[in-house]
Amino acid sequence: MKTNENTCSCGHGSTGQLKLWHRWALVGYVIVVSFFAMKPLIVRQLLSRAVSYSSAGLHDNAIRIYKKAILIESRNANLWGDLGYEYRTIEDIDRATDAYRQSIKIDPTNKEACLSLGLILMGQERYGEAVFYFEQIRRLGPESNKDFKMNTVAYHKASLRMLSTCYDALGEVKNKEGILRDLERYYP
Repeated sequence: MKTNENTCSCGHGSTGQLKLWHRWALVGYVIVVSFFAMKPLIVRQLLSRAVSYSSAGLHDNAIRIYKKAILIESRNANLWGDLGYEYRTIEDIDRATDAYRQSIKIDPTNKEACLSLGLILMGQERYGEAVFYFEQIRRLGPESNKDFKMNTVAYHKASLRMLSTCYDALGEVKNKEGILRDLERYYP
């Protein structure tokens, strides 16, 4: 039985085909690895562009860029929250709600998305649903000093105030009294 020395295990018949195929495989591998290595940089660049568009009042462009970033990194709760903010800015409440829900699904500890979604639901007089998101922030507790250095919003305090309003609208006096006690205890 005669064997052909110019074939490879891949089944290529000549040395020229062998070299070309292996070069393309290497190029493909390098491209895939480069994409995954560059992914955070690409998302950061897109985020910077989206923030610039938003600052300039070009919210439709910002939404388009956030969607591109989400295509690359769909498990980023902050991107979904920022997309929700942009939708809320152009008063597309249904899409804002969906984006905030996705953000919370990815990161249930995202206080900003919980507060924003709760406020949207309160605006629609859906107090029972809003309570769920405000209670989620309440369970996470007050912000630490480190949190305040990074963000000046007191999500816990705001959620307690909104919970008081929701429980008042729902006629749940005992729950409202508990919230008022928490407000007094945490924020005298």
